[in-house]
Amino acid sequence: MGRGKVEMKRIDNKASRQVTFHKRRRGLLNKAQELAALCDAHLGVLVFDGTGKLHHDYCSPHTRSVRPLPASIFLTLLLHGRSSVRLQKLLEDIARLKRERDHLVASHRMMTGEDIPSSTTKEELADLEQKLECALCKVR
Repeated sequence: MGRGKVEMKRIDNKASRQVTFHKRRRGLLNKAQELAALCDAHLGVLVFDGTGKLHHDYCSPHTRSVRPLPASIFLTLLLHGRSSVRLQKLLEDIARLKRERDHLVASHRMMTGEDIPSSTTKEELADLEQKLECALCKVR
């Protein structure tokens, strides 16, 4: 004998709603893991509760090698019309960290000589050499 069809509407009882949320979330994550393993699919799952709190995330193991969506596009799609202060703050933090990372990558390239144009003057090269020696002294 099978189960009866469940009516798709909000559960009024808070305790029952929480229990259902946790059970169905677990089932959803199991299905995501199975789909990734069986079909070699690249997928990620983020689960938020009604208040916007992140309860779980899942990323298939081989998805990390795939070029991800920019975080701002991903979260904009995720929000889909929701305005949450916490998620807006997260977007701002992501943008700030991305700018900081870009600045560090540019500094690293300059320090290693990868970004030196052929038109660089002797003075600029001497300045770079001095900065490298100073950085080497700090490391030692």
